[in-house]
Amino acid sequence: GALWAGIDVVFTLPSGESAGYGPWGFIDGARREKPEYWHVKKVYSPVRIAEEPLAVPAAGEPVVVRVANRHDFTNLGELRVDWQLIDRGAIVEWGALNGIDVAPRSEGAISVQPKTETIDGKTLGLVFTSPQGFVVDSFMLPIGAPKEAPIPAMDTPGSLEDTADAFVLSGSGVRWHIDKATGQVVRVESGGVAMTLGGPALMMPPLKSDACEPKYRAGIAPLNAMCANARVESVTADGAAVVVRVCYDEAEGEYRLAADSAGRLRLGYRFVVSREFQPRQVGVVLDLPRACDTLEWQRKAQWSVYPLDHIGRARGKARAFPEANGPWALDTTALGSADFRSSKDEILSASLSGTDGAGLRLVSDGHQTARAFVDGEHVRWLVAGYSNAGRGFQTGLDGREITLKPGDVVEDEVVLEILNVEF
Repeated sequence: GALWAGIDVVFTLPSGESAGYGPWGFIDGARREKPEYWHVKKVYSPVRIAEEPLAVPAAGEPVVVRVANRHDFTNLGELRVDWQLIDRGAIVEWGALNGIDVAPRSEGAISVQPKTETIDGKTLGLVFTSPQGFVVDSFMLPIGAPKEAPIPAMDTPGSLEDTADAFVLSGSGVRWHIDKATGQVVRVESGGVAMTLGGPALMMPPLKSDACEPKYRAGIAPLNAMCANARVESVTADGAAVVVRVCYDEAEGEYRLAADSAGRLRLGYRFVVSREFQPRQVGVVLDLPRACDTLEWQRKAQWSVYPLDHIGRARGKARAFPEANGPWALDTTALGSADFRSSKDEILSASLSGTDGAGLRLVSDGHQTARAFVDGEHVRWLVAGYSNAGRGFQTGLDGREITLKPGDVVEDEVVLEILNVEF
């Protein structure tokens, strides 16, 4: 349970080199909170409540919340506890709790009695404040089972048109062009206006990068390389789908692309691995125009409450190159801001768009990770069916690291739709 370091101890010298013990803190050298700061606060919180839906009480009964008091000496009754009942983002009722009695190092329950009759589907917010005035912890707990929309089932198949240089998948006025020579999704059209695209390309970056030594050099290449030496074997029609057979140095297999009558593109892939290695992520990369530099997302998050500028928040919007700066999340490299380029795990929906609202939306069920980054004139978008926490001092602690061996299969399906058909 010990922390290795609280604050980054690395200093940039006039020569451009760095010195120190390393950037291992959850606060950086400028004393700004890094993403890990919030995780440390939550993990060490003396108020522990399961971040999961609450049972809907019987009519007239209070909402009951189980709580563990991990204080050594403080009864929870010494804290101020405020509650809010929230419906679709709006506070509809609020109050403070009195008479709480949960002894130190024990578990108990607190009860909230809203006057609102129908609370199923609403959210209960709880804020615990110490006598010194700082927030100890806060929670946003849904009441009742969450009503998450699954990935849309395949609607009735769209059509496939065979032209001189492309297969065109169509549905509901949306046309996806698949180049016959490369198997790439080169264009999507809607309303007579076209948007240039690229991909798919298989990406399986290694778990471990080059060494940070000597002197914590800043020029370490990001792990963004696609699988090497793509060799397209065939691009063929199979009913209303397009099948693209591809060989890479790391794997060989196929993409299967089809549209449904609603105009959604379903991009499935299945590859057999040809060499042994440990991947950081496994998925496919699509190319969007450079103008699509705004990322929005909704995901299943680890915590129910995050700071507004935390890269791991459940809902968010991030620009590749924001005009403002200051918070750690807005620090920018050639790939974009930290908020924009960071992996977003357990995605339910995500989109990349330009200032005119044009772009693509990813629809998922929480099993995929999305990661965007700027690369020259393109914004590349990785949709990974597998993703882990990366390699640090301790390895494998999250239980997600895998070793791919020859003959192993990697496969998944990506569902995309037009974000704004008026682009």
